Amino acid sequence: MELSKQCCTADQAMILQKLGISQESLFYWQMTPDARENIVDANYRNTIEKVLPGCNLFYSAFTVAELGVMLGPALQNHCFNGYLTEAQDRADELIHLIECDELSAFLCSDRLEA
Repeated sequence: MELSKQCCTADQAMILQKLGISQESLFYWQMTPDARENIVDANYRNTIEKVLPGCNLFYSAFTVAELGVMLGPALQNHCFNGYLTEAQDRADELIHLIECDELSAFLCSDRLEA
């Protein structure tokens, strides 16, 4: 299965960052100057950020597992809609819960870093 189908979309990644989710992940969406989106691993991101500190070209491409950890008990009550990948569906649910103040970005980040 393609890695992009196992992670949230680049748009979802940007929203999650704006909502305050910690940007620590196994993979990252890299936004190139020509508006392409690539998934890269953490080692690549860390290398680029050492050369270009603060470049803000990366957004966490959270995996199905990472999204499940952040959702925590809310995952048990969620019914997947089936038209997205599971990662995209979990990201949508996480965004919804944070925007509706039913889950805090701080708690999600704390769960992820535990």
